[in-house]
Order: sequence, then C-alpha cells, then structure tokens
Amino acid sequence: MTKKSKSYAASDTPVERYMYMGKSIIRAGLFHGQVFRGGKPAVIETLKEKYPLIEQLFVPIGEIDEAWEAVETKGTPLYLANQQIVGGEK
Repeated sequence: MTKKSKSYAASDTPVERYMYMGKSIIRAGLFHGQVFRGGKPAVIETLKEKYPLIEQLFVPIGEIDEAWEAVETKGTPLYLANQQIVGGEK
C-alpha cells in the first residue's frame, strides 16, 4: 500500500487571524487567548449590548505582544475593555 503525499498550496490571500485578549465569557463560547481565523466571530454583535468595548479585545495576531502588556496597563483602551467584562471600570 502506497501513501500519497498531499500538497498544500499556499494561498495568495493571507487569512485574517485575531486573538481574544479579554477574560473568558464561557456562556458565549469565548475564551481568553482563543484565536479566530477569517475574521472576528459573529458573537461580538450580541455581546456588544452588554460590553460595548469588547471588539477592542480582538487583536490581530501580529499585534499580540503589545496587546498583552496593554491589557494589564491601567488606562489603556484594552485594559478598560477587559475591566468592563470583569465588572470593574466602565
């Protein structure tokens, strides 16, 4: 029996990938550090009603180093967005 090798062609169009940097919202299926390919998840629209700043917590993969620090730095937009979820400052 011979195994056929699969060839995977690289796409000319890069796939958008975002990481969710906020606290997990388990009931919405959203977990801290979760990566989304092809754009941001549709659940954002539903969650915006309760957490208007949530979209800021979806960071392009190329920017996560800066975002990790920003989530922990008081006063930054990412910090404020995450605090909105954990029940702190709004």
